[in-house]
Amino acid sequence: MARFAFALVMCLLTLTAQESRGQDYPSRPVRIVVPAAPGGSFDALARILANELNKRWPHRVVVDNRPGGGGNIGAGLVAKSEPDGYTLLVWNDSLLINPALFKEVPFDPRRDFTPISLALYSPNVLAAHPSSKLTSFGAFLDEARAHPDKLTYGSPGNGSPGHLSFEILKDLASLRVVHVPYRGAGPAIVDLVAGQIPLGMVAIPGAVGHIKSGTLLGLAVTSRERVKALPAVPTIAEAGLPAYQINAFHGILGPAGMPASVVSFLENEITAVLTIPEVNAKLVDLGFDPVAGNGAAFASIIARDLPVWRDIVQKSGAKVE
Repeated sequence: MARFAFALVMCLLTLTAQESRGQDYPSRPVRIVVPAAPGGSFDALARILANELNKRWPHRVVVDNRPGGGGNIGAGLVAKSEPDGYTLLVWNDSLLINPALFKEVPFDPRRDFTPISLALYSPNVLAAHPSSKLTSFGAFLDEARAHPDKLTYGSPGNGSPGHLSFEILKDLASLRVVHVPYRGAGPAIVDLVAGQIPLGMVAIPGAVGHIKSGTLLGLAVTSRERVKALPAVPTIAEAGLPAYQINAFHGILGPAGMPASVVSFLENEITAVLTIPEVNAKLVDLGFDPVAGNGAAFASIIARDLPVWRDIVQKSGAKVE
């Protein structure tokens, strides 16, 4: 009995110490890991968050880009970090895609992370070079059906949300279009703007400026609703495939086992930042849809979408060794 009482007291003291540490948070610099090179969509989100949190907190928030392995290197680093709230991760649906895409990944999406906040949705856009004469989604469908295996499209990489979003489109519309994988959204957009490829399925932030200027044509977006930054661009659903909807998320996570008080603090702070009118407007202009969902909502999305993306990857046949 005495041994049980001692164990109970030690457990309570540990929990009390964790909560005490959480109440002092942040007491030193916080690192936001971006598992990709600078310039991508979740890098943009991380830098906006860091900039605003630096105005609110007494200690610096720094962005740490850790590209490689399709995001697995940076994500694995966070998964193995101390669960004290000082190492965070900004990532997208690749968190759920990669376990089915790679032979091995250094994390389990549900076991190794603490979901903190669903920050925003970031649909992809099917864009075309003006010289391709694919001036609408309907024209694209007609061309693809008339010339199977002749049309090519670029994506940020094999198994990326852009790649899989297009593969779902091909399946629904019974199309045969050749995939050209790139090492990231930046190189894909560069070749698309240069006319080296006629089509691309890419995240909106990297393409929105080109579409507004006319150097690219926006044929359709993957979300169910039109994107505020591109109000003239229809959704794929309204352009001819009503069953289609893919809306990639961007969220903030930490290592598993973070103190509840730290998670709650971060939820509130991230929500406060995303609802600042100027910040919200900037994210909308980039093509994002800010949502500021809490950790519980984010966890439910992960649980719901993990088997969905696994099935999509298996059906597409995409693999990365």
